[in-house]
Amino acid sequence: MKPRPTIDVDRDAQIVALWKGRPSERRRPADVDPFCQWLVDCVPWLVPPGVDSLEQIRVLIHAHTLQGDEWSDDRRRPRVQKHR
Repeated sequence: MKPRPTIDVDRDAQIVALWKGRPSERRRPADVDPFCQWLVDCVPWLVPPGVDSLEQIRVLIHAHTLQGDEWSDDRRRPRVQKHR
């Protein structure tokens, strides 16, 4: 089965959605290269054509990559107490 052609805007949105869909502890700078490799292995039609395709992906998801201690912010939310 041949995948449908994707335009750049579609491709970019899908890549960002896949990245943002990962758990926050898997969206750190150290996770970018494994994510890029996963794209190449599992959804190659989303990888932009060209020599610098992985760099394009890195730039695309950079704004959505959690730096430092940001990834643990989800765990810092106060717990909601259940009413008995």
